[in-house]
Amino acid sequence: MAQYCGMYPDIAAWNPSPAKTSSHANAVIDGYITQLAPGAIRLSSPFASLDKILLKLGEAMTKTGRHRQWLGNDGRLTLRYCLSTAENIPPVWIMQGTDDHIMPKDAIDELVARIRQARPKVPVLYSVQPGDHSFDSYHGLDKPYIKEGVDFVRKYWL
Repeated sequence: MAQYCGMYPDIAAWNPSPAKTSSHANAVIDGYITQLAPGAIRLSSPFASLDKILLKLGEAMTKTGRHRQWLGNDGRLTLRYCLSTAENIPPVWIMQGTDDHIMPKDAIDELVARIRQARPKVPVLYSVQPGDHSFDSYHGLDKPYIKEGVDFVRKYWL
């Protein structure tokens, strides 16, 4: 499993044109980018925690459509490159909310379709549930999709 697995710059729904520009969202992005040295990897942050910076940046990117600027233009970061060069792709369980405001469902629909098209032998379990970005919340084995996912993991990973 990977968190935010639809953040490839070549997935259309992850690169939306913003409905309207948000000056606050642009300020968050600009504040982050201007503190980076070209080619540097950021290991610390002036924000309170990494979780908060990722949420602030992710929401700002969604509002402004500036994903490519954030991720850069390295072709190795595209899903196309990953699917064409990876020797093996392990079984994948993807969970998605129907109304996710952070990771659009359309992006994950495209991700799943492209994995299945490029690598039809890779087992993919796509669990779509009603709601927002709530897979981070507690969900137990009493939920059928969690039980199905755990069985999937046990089959391929344990």
